[in-house]
Amino acid sequence: NRRMMSAVHDALLGVDLVCLMRDASAATGNGDHFVLDLVKQSGKPALLLLNKTDKLKDKSQLLPLIEWYQSEHEWQSVVPISALKGDQIEQLLARQAALYANNGNGRDAPATGVVYNQEAAGARIVDWWVGMVKAGIASNPGRYPPGNAAAQRAFAGGQTAMIFESTATLRSLLSQSGGRFEVGTGYFPKPPAASDGGSIVGGASVWILKNRPPAEQQAAWEFVKFITAPAQQAAWHAGTGYFPIRKDAYREQIAQETLARNPQFLTAVSELRSSPINRATQGALLGVFPEARQKIEDAIEAAVVGGRPTKQVLDDAAKGVDQAIGVYNRTMGVA
Repeated sequence: NRRMMSAVHDALLGVDLVCLMRDASAATGNGDHFVLDLVKQSGKPALLLLNKTDKLKDKSQLLPLIEWYQSEHEWQSVVPISALKGDQIEQLLARQAALYANNGNGRDAPATGVVYNQEAAGARIVDWWVGMVKAGIASNPGRYPPGNAAAQRAFAGGQTAMIFESTATLRSLLSQSGGRFEVGTGYFPKPPAASDGGSIVGGASVWILKNRPPAEQQAAWEFVKFITAPAQQAAWHAGTGYFPIRKDAYREQIAQETLARNPQFLTAVSELRSSPINRATQGALLGVFPEARQKIEDAIEAAVVGGRPTKQVLDDAAKGVDQAIGVYNRTMGVA
């Protein structure tokens, strides 16, 4: 411990700027006071980086933490940060024809674990991601506020030339650009050798619960018929960028006018149609995707921001997801 602290003190003497990264979702303890004292003793300009802000559902919880740190020290800036979106990993794996989970992505039998840490495809994604950030090709705007809004603002403001996004945001991005520049769209990237790679259908599903009263089920059925009708599907497509779930929606006038004005809306449709159908492009069946995506986001953050080895962060993420899958399977009686 003495040798480690000596190295810390020596490092602080030789820097021009100190960055204190602190987990915003954790309670303040003695360790925080100790590290803060080291920052004060360094006498160097300092940034306070509040990490993992996405874990706070109520962002107002940041305010007392920020106020406490500002009362203790004069910071050059206080910056909430976090990792990029984890669901992009699913698409980038599928583009390489690689599986996310075992047992045929959970389609041949219930998945008992993830496999992105066991194949070269997972490491290739993280290494590529980290390499672009280190080279200054890509930036990490974080996940605060939630929903990838920071990346969208950077793109709309001309601060970055390209972003990874769902086609669901296309209309919003066109509106945010305000005609200041032309918004182009393209397929998700994949290595040249991944001939069997393709894209996963995204979005959500609608359900009618079997244990509800008949009147509620009938009302739900009427609503399902309404939202899946051609007119509603075409309007949803034109207003967002999602593609319709039925082909005849494209014959609606609003859909035809949208495609004539904005051919970018065809990119996702063409990408999906050109994708082969296999276990990778069908996507994984998991009951714990919200938690699984959080784990992979933490892994990306640890690699991009924290500099941890790719293999280690993927193994750590997989371990946590596997545990969650095990609990889910036992609870649901599926394995």
